[in-house]
Amino acid sequence: MFDPINVALVKILFLLLFEIIQTKNSRTIFFCAHFDRRYKQYYHQMQILISSLEVIAEGGAAKTYTSLALETNSCRFRCLRDAIDIQIT
Repeated sequence: MFDPINVALVKILFLLLFEIIQTKNSRTIFFCAHFDRRYKQYYHQMQILISSLEVIAEGGAAKTYTSLALETNSCRFRCLRDAIDIQIT
């Protein structure tokens, strides 16, 4: 019915393909964790910047200028994170 050599080749190719997919997924998951760490670092640095500017400007003026930058970049990080999540699933 089926040639044993062809069946063996199909099994080998399937295992190789499975290994490639697993490697890709593990790299993507690692990248995702790295990306999350970088976002947290960015967010923390922005909070420090806002606090420093508040000391200088007083009265909440710094938050007005920095909130737009924080919101815009957070949206960009979120879009990239969503794209990474799509690659994992």
